[in-house]
Amino acid sequence: MASIGLSEVLFCFCFLILYYFLIKKPLGFKKAFHSNPRNWPVLGMLPGALVILHRLYDCSVEVLENANLTFQFIGPWLSGMDILITVDPENINYILSSNFSNYIKGPEYQEVFEAYGDGIVNSGGSAKSSPGKRREDQKIEKLLTGSVQRHEEIGVRDGDEGNVDGGLVEGLSQISSKRLNPNNSDLELWRNLRKASQVIFGDQGFQNFTTSTTRSKLKDGLVPLFNHFAKEEMVVDLQDVFQRFMFDTTFISLTGFDMKSLSLEMPEVGFANALDDVGDAIMYRHITPRFLWKLQKWIGVGREKKMTEVNATFDRVCATYVSAKRDEIKKKGKSGEDLLTLFMKLDTTKFELLNPSDDKFLKDFTVGFMAAGRDSTASGLTWFFWNMSENPKVLTRILQEIKTNLPTTTGSNQDTSYLNKLVYLHCALSESLRLFPPIPFERKSPIKPDVLPSGHKVKSATNIMFFIYAMGRMKTVWGEDAMEFKPERWISDTGGFKHQPSYKFLSFNAGPRTCLGKNLAINLMKAVIVEILQNYEIKVINGKKIEPKPGLVLYMKHGLKVTITKKCSSLE
Repeated sequence: MASIGLSEVLFCFCFLILYYFLIKKPLGFKKAFHSNPRNWPVLGMLPGALVILHRLYDCSVEVLENANLTFQFIGPWLSGMDILITVDPENINYILSSNFSNYIKGPEYQEVFEAYGDGIVNSGGSAKSSPGKRREDQKIEKLLTGSVQRHEEIGVRDGDEGNVDGGLVEGLSQISSKRLNPNNSDLELWRNLRKASQVIFGDQGFQNFTTSTTRSKLKDGLVPLFNHFAKEEMVVDLQDVFQRFMFDTTFISLTGFDMKSLSLEMPEVGFANALDDVGDAIMYRHITPRFLWKLQKWIGVGREKKMTEVNATFDRVCATYVSAKRDEIKKKGKSGEDLLTLFMKLDTTKFELLNPSDDKFLKDFTVGFMAAGRDSTASGLTWFFWNMSENPKVLTRILQEIKTNLPTTTGSNQDTSYLNKLVYLHCALSESLRLFPPIPFERKSPIKPDVLPSGHKVKSATNIMFFIYAMGRMKTVWGEDAMEFKPERWISDTGGFKHQPSYKFLSFNAGPRTCLGKNLAINLMKAVIVEILQNYEIKVINGKKIEPKPGLVLYMKHGLKVTITKKCSSLE
């Protein structure tokens, strides 16, 4: 049960009164948060932030551009909501790479994201080290960071997918071979999870399985559904379709089972709804003083009551499929290629802190992987197709590139090497991810006081947030044309794909936490895009407002309503 002091209850009462007047009579606050946000007595900058919450992302661009890329947000007194917001690439590189070992997610992060348990989403958040261990960690992280930076300096061969993670193998192996420090077990848990995930993601059998899963779901799920929509001339929410497609694809890759949320019936799936609810609840915790949501949790009302219901759904669904997977393994007597099977069969002598026989460990892994696998890719696909509707010349060039490089026959062939030839598609996809990053912000907290490259001093446990959405639109980072959709900025002098430093293009994180599934996600999105563009014309319904919904994932607030027309011949 959450612990709440008397002072927090009294402050909560005052806050609710002020919040009431803010909602009922907000006119005095309409100009409270613009390029020069006002710091109100007691309430800090929160009133203005709440008023412009519906356009938080665009306002953040204005504020950070005027604040020279780093801005100090002041929250209400005693609320713990003060945040240093930065989009400075030098700061981000320093935090995520150069001084990685000093910056963690922090105990408050784990508290806010508690629904994800102790999986890789939350692990590495509350490390406490002795000075000797800190020095040892810094040496190892320097090795790791150097690997990433060397990749970014030399770039990757034209046409290659740019696997930054490959350079981390040696560093991660050395990290996990170090003797465990009992005061640093949380960080060690993350390292164990990271190394185990890297081994599994690099397994050829798993990669083939995910490729086969994607092709099957396209052929047996998405294509029949699109044919139906085209025949019936229906208006469709493309965002919902991509969410369902990615939910099924991710769940199959994880468990080997298909929930079939992508079907003509478009059924409600409790587990998928629970993922949506937990995302909304976590976002609520980000914009609400800690004492207020803690009080709601203690009483059991509002979004915190919903969190309790979500956790019950996670427990029930995960228990069902974990049990089914154990039974399947016993009956078949051989290993499958889905993630759950591979994790259940982990060699625990190599990963001392992982317990694949523990139900909670498997539940936390399942929930975290589902959230990461479904939402980020579905968001990326949704914004990509909207960008195509806004940039027909780009779409025409992509269609021509597909026509030139597509195999004469694909059939059941699992060879996807032709995707690497689609350089302009890769550029357009990266440009879409730059302007509309699936994960719009990230937060960190220093273990000990530090000074950032920008000169900002941070105390231990300071809340630091990267506004990735705003970073992709900074003129000082991307040039005067930063707001333009311009795939050509990603083309190298030789005509290949030009990789950008990960601390500048943060859609797949950076440093030792670079996304392990980066290449799988990019290839999956390319495969889906090619399948759709080959066979269908997507037309966005005019007059529908397109704006991002404030949340953990950059989804469209009102979805993406489209009509679908089947082409008479491929790539017409």
